[in-house]
Amino acid sequence: MIQRQLKATLATWMLILISISTSAANERNDMVFEHSVLTGDWAGWRTSAAENGLEFEFVYTGEVFHNFAGGISRGTEYLDNFDLILAVDAEALFAWPGASFLLNGLGNHGGSPSTHVGDVQAVSNIDAADTWKLYQAWYQQNFLNDRLSFLLGLHDLNSEFDVIETASLFIHSSHGMGAELAQSGQNGPSIFPTTSLAARVRGLPLEYLYIQSAVYDGVPGDPNDPKGTQIQFDDGDGLLVVGEIGFFPNKLNNRLYDAKLAVGGWAYTAKQEELIIVNTTDVPVPYGGHAGVYGFIESQLSSERDAPEQGLFGFVRFGYANANFNQFKYYLGTGFTYAGLIPSRDEDQIGIAMASAWNGKPFAAANDIENVILEIAEVDIEFTYHLQLLPWLALQPDFQWVINPGTDTLLKDVFVTVLRWEVGL
Repeated sequence: MIQRQLKATLATWMLILISISTSAANERNDMVFEHSVLTGDWAGWRTSAAENGLEFEFVYTGEVFHNFAGGISRGTEYLDNFDLILAVDAEALFAWPGASFLLNGLGNHGGSPSTHVGDVQAVSNIDAADTWKLYQAWYQQNFLNDRLSFLLGLHDLNSEFDVIETASLFIHSSHGMGAELAQSGQNGPSIFPTTSLAARVRGLPLEYLYIQSAVYDGVPGDPNDPKGTQIQFDDGDGLLVVGEIGFFPNKLNNRLYDAKLAVGGWAYTAKQEELIIVNTTDVPVPYGGHAGVYGFIESQLSSERDAPEQGLFGFVRFGYANANFNQFKYYLGTGFTYAGLIPSRDEDQIGIAMASAWNGKPFAAANDIENVILEIAEVDIEFTYHLQLLPWLALQPDFQWVINPGTDTLLKDVFVTVLRWEVGL
């Protein structure tokens, strides 16, 4: 299995090697480890393009996962993710004031760690079906000196909603978006690895306050075909409506440390079958009311005397979803990170975090009908270290302890290791 997955990355790495050799030929006077990205400046063309409104970003993320104990099975998997991004500043390129575009392609392949763990919250946030696809493609228009903006197109909800910068260090998927929202809908919300068409408005009425809302196609992609880019509007899809308001207290009080407080809510307009409610003929009955709320706070808790951007950071997030539709009724996530803990390793980060998702009573009752007894919650505890070896290369060893994987009483606790690396191309 591992050999097959490693062979699947050969074409990708051939492209990387070709880029390296081309860069070396064009920039012989530069040391490759001094480049901000591996392939360098493309003989000055990359900088020139950025100055004229075209910015390219290529990032390769690979990881080796191993389950040492517990769960469904012991085993090792290799998986990876290729991000290709083109950002267009239309004002610089076309003299179109306030306009911008983004194209984002994804390439994913490899095994799935969850097939060994048996978890519901995925231990890896790049776990996805093998495919290449157009992931995001949107147009944004800004007004009033960028205090108001509108966006239309394929859009990742989690790129702007429920975003906790401190939590982005961690590999576990629930630190990107809480499990209660990530589990919602007939095919999940519009997040990695499948997005849907959206319209979003964002306003900054005050320097320290933002308000944003968006509507998304209620069923991203095709639930029966996770590969490729699927845009379809079927009867009964409905819409996912989400809103968030955020506050930056440091900007109000001129505090030294950064902080963010946000609350949000979401709802599906389409009716959906509840977990255990049926009519007199034992047929599930569709009902409305699939909705939830979330809130979080993150803050820098301390800083180093000579480097205010370094120090201790923390976050707490809570989420609630209507338990009649979701497996998880509550979610609680929290964690701490420290930037620059080791002298002379200013860009390294170390962190510990917990993600806990709690079953709702209807889900437990539905399983009880099938004589399946469940644990109350699935809990993941993660310890990670992000080692920035070069400006374009990072290595991240990661350890996770999954308690009650899948909330299945038949599965023992899981202990996994992940070794991740990121290459900026």
